[in-house]
This record gives sequence, structure tokens and C-alpha cells, in this order.
Amino acid sequence: MKLDVNMLRYLSKEDFRVLTAVEMGMRNHEIVPSELISRIAALKHGGTYKVLKNLLKHKLLHHDSSKYDGFRLTYLGYDFLAIKTLVNRGIFASVGRQIGVGKESDIFEVATEDGTVLAMKLHRLGRVSFRAVKSKRDYLKHRSNFNWLYLSRLAALKEFAFMKALGEHGFPVPNAVDCNRHCVNMSLVQGYPLVQVKQLQNPEPVFETIVGLIVRLAEHGLIHCDFNEFNLMFSEEGLILIGQIKLPVTLREVPRQVFKYCTFVAIDCCSANNAILGRPALVEFGVVTSIRHLCMRFPTKVGIGTVCGDQKEAKQCCNVSLKQPVMVIEATAPKQYPPEEAEVQAVQAEESNELYPRVHEERSIEPMEEAEEVTLDASLPDRKTKVGKNLKVEVREVLVSFLRENQDVFAWSHSDMTGIDPNIIWHVMNIDPNVALIQQKRRTIDPSRALALKMVDATSGYELLSYMDAYSGCNQISMYVADQEHTSF
Repeated sequence: MKLDVNMLRYLSKEDFRVLTAVEMGMRNHEIVPSELISRIAALKHGGTYKVLKNLLKHKLLHHDSSKYDGFRLTYLGYDFLAIKTLVNRGIFASVGRQIGVGKESDIFEVATEDGTVLAMKLHRLGRVSFRAVKSKRDYLKHRSNFNWLYLSRLAALKEFAFMKALGEHGFPVPNAVDCNRHCVNMSLVQGYPLVQVKQLQNPEPVFETIVGLIVRLAEHGLIHCDFNEFNLMFSEEGLILIGQIKLPVTLREVPRQVFKYCTFVAIDCCSANNAILGRPALVEFGVVTSIRHLCMRFPTKVGIGTVCGDQKEAKQCCNVSLKQPVMVIEATAPKQYPPEEAEVQAVQAEESNELYPRVHEERSIEPMEEAEEVTLDASLPDRKTKVGKNLKVEVREVLVSFLRENQDVFAWSHSDMTGIDPNIIWHVMNIDPNVALIQQKRRTIDPSRALALKMVDATSGYELLSYMDAYSGCNQISMYVADQEHTSF
């Protein structure tokens, strides 16, 4: 039966009381009589039969009158009881998409209030594909009578216990979060089952790690009877999870500091980082980060603490991760390479910038060499420009002579900005001469803006302050003479 949690928000307290009453009655009854449900629920002013009708409509209960009139829980009703309990405990706040289905369980994504994604496994024993539970599992032990809901609960409890014990001993299993009825909550493993992996780059270490896990299980007195490609998970990079470990983490800026225990996932790989604080840990600390400044701030009992990273070390770690040569910019003379090596260095630097542009941050443009001032007109000594100080004498003389001959291209004041010749381009207003002119209504002006308008009017017509004149002043393209009278300035 498909899990639809949308109905969960519309169920009342009376609905859950009746569901719980049916669950309690199923301890001694295969089909719980209606009278017993009414006595256990003990709803005020009756109303049990009306609630039973509503739950039966949403397929949370099953009605059976073959032997006597009674009801039993369906898997959907059992799901709602477990989800409601875990939500009340604060384990998760929302249920997402279904990410897996097996012969005896369904797996869904759930999320906590802070956005952490977990996995929720709902055991579904009794499916047609797997009904030989009594002979294949030891859940019942000495019991002879059972129902599938009870067996699913036993399976969930045993899985949660083994998962928690293996995690505490460093085995690569998901982190067991909580369990209720037939529902198990665990951390979500970001990866793919081995059955979906077509090719491995290094199969030898993978095989050695897998066999090593079997040996470790045997050393603890366990034999994994379902150790196959469907139960082994790999990340996108082909990494194998070694296990989990809980370590103390302190964010410190004396006297402001905060201390918490964080669970780290250990993987077997080469990395430039010793440890990485993930999103759950940052949320737990209440951290606000600034990636560009390599800085994070966090609340403490005595104020806001700040921890800053090292720019040089961060760039080195980034280059190691990208498998690029480390490029450290220092205030020294540039190293001279032979022509063939210089070309290789340029290609490597270009590839590094494409892969991770923040490795080399933008800097202000600076001259390649020192410059000196040159006067272009002896009668006007304030009109100067700059040329390279290390130029050869003959090159410098030719360049300075050329600049002095063409000094009219320089604009030393607003009056020198004569604009573009009207014979080349005009500003033309597309006005239809056949359309009658319309006088707009007079608009009132906010007193707070009146002063600004007076300042604009006062500057109009002046040589240095006229920025509003559409056909003179600093505008580079003049207004067409016939349209000048149509402008509003």
C-alpha cells in the first residue's frame, strides 16, 4: 500500500486514540471487536463508530465480519502511528520521496527541522515475495501465533539494535537514530549500491576492504548472510566508508568558545583535509559562514565568537584537491623559464583558473614598470601624461613626439569634450507632426523634492554644471536642431 502522508495532517486526536485502541486490542485478538475498541478508546460522548468509519474510508483499518464484527490495523495505519510518535519526539518533521523498496521493507527520505535529511525504513513483512519468515528468521523463537505487524516490529527492533552496536564498534553502517514499532530512522548514506556500479577504477583495494569487513564481522562472532552487491554502498568517487567516530570539537576565540561532540564518517581516501565539518555540525553550532572571507561566526554564552581560516593554506588545499601545482604569489622577481617550459607554466595557470577561479582573486590593474610624467605643451605645464621609465631613448623620443603632435585628442576639461560631429550622428526625436499637442495637467510636487528641482534648474546653462542640457555640455551626441525645442530642459 502506497504511503500518503498528506492524510496525516487531517487526523484528529480521536482518530489516533482509536488507532491505538485497535493496536492494543490486536495483542490478544486477530480481529478486534468493535465493543472492545470502544471501551479502550473511551471517547467522550461515544463517537467511536463514527471514527471507525472515517479510518476505514482512508484504509487505515480493515473490517472483517467473517467470524464476528471487528477491525484490524493495516500497514498504512501502523505507519501513521509510528510516524506520529517519531514526529512528536522531534526525530524528523517532514516525509519526502520513496528512495528504495525491497522484499520486506520500504525506504523514504525524511528531514529534520534544521533540514538534515535522514532515511526512514518501514518494515513490510508478509509480502508475497517473502513469507517464509518463520523458517528463515528467528524472530518468533518459541511463539506459534503471530501477525505480520508484530513480526515487522520485531524485525525493526533487531535491525536497530544490530545497527547501533556495529556503529559503536566502527563498522561502516548508517548511524542509528531512533526506532518505533516497525519504523527505523537512520542517517542517509550518499552513494549507490554496488549492483549499480558498472566499473571500478581500483577493484583490488575495494575487494580487500570488503573481505576485511567479513573477517572483522567473524572476529566479533557474526556472519553476514546477505553480504552481496545489493547491500554494499559506494559514493560517487568510489570511496568505501570505514566507519563512524564521535569526536569532541571546540570552536574557540578566547574567551568565546563552544564545545560539542560531532559524529564523523571515516573514509579511505587521499585528501588535503584532515576533517570536514558538514552541514549538520554547522547547524548544531549555529554557525554563519563567509566563504569569500574564510570566516565563520557562532554564538556563545559570552557573545559572538569568530574563527578565521588561513588564505595561503586554503589555496594550497584547494590546489592539492584539484591536482594542480600550488601557485604562491610572493613579492619577488619573476622566475625565468626556458621558452618551452614557460609555455607549459602558462597552460597550467590557465587551467587552474578555469577549474577554480577563486584561487587567483581579482586584483587592481598595475603598470608593468615604473612610469614618468611628460609635459605635452610647454605653455601649459599642467597638461601631462605618463610613459614608461625604462623605454629606450629612441623609442621614448618617437612616442613623446607623437603624443605632442596629437595632444588635441586629450580632454583636459569639460569644454574640451566637444562631442561627436553632428555630420556623423544626431539624437532625433520620433515625433509625428500630424498629432495635436496635449498640455498635461499641472502636478503638485512633494515639498521635500522641491529643493532638489530648484538645484537642477539653477545649474542649467552653466559651463561646468550643465548636465541636463540635451544638446550641449558633456553629451557626446548632440540633439537634432529641429528637435531641440521639443526637449523638456
